[in-house]
Amino acid sequence: MSQPSPDPLPSPHYLVDYGWDEACEHAFAPHRAAGPVPARIVRAERGLCQAVTAIGPVRAEIPVSVGTGDPLSAPCTGDRAARRPAAGGHAPVVDSVLERRTALVRSTASRTPHGHLLAADVDTVVGTVSKKGISRKLRGAYQFRERQL
Repeated sequence: MSQPSPDPLPSPHYLVDYGWDEACEHAFAPHRAAGPVPARIVRAERGLCQAVTAIGPVRAEIPVSVGTGDPLSAPCTGDRAARRPAAGGHAPVVDSVLERRTALVRSTASRTPHGHLLAADVDTVVGTVSKKGISRKLRGAYQFRERQL
């Protein structure tokens, strides 16, 4: 009698619904031994985020040290991350962000050389414009960058 094949993803199935696949599991492997748990960020705002984990949605802090320097490296919606569980009276914390496959970026209004990250690791983006169309200036404001795996 044959035995059922082992689950190809050691991470909980709940994350599979949010795009956690074998590539994510492979990228997360170095973090697992240190204690963080896999997470997918579904909402990010100044210093806090909502993330999906094996136990469901949870809130987590984004420490200043994560994503310092380049604004495009800060955690954002769609990122796959390593989340450290709450400990010693402190809230759960996003420990690090896994390498992004894609990023949706727009230019900033301040005309700095940095972009504004809107979303990461998304498969489909839908944009709408008014019937009057979109100005040439605004048309160039959004760009989609994809890295080949």
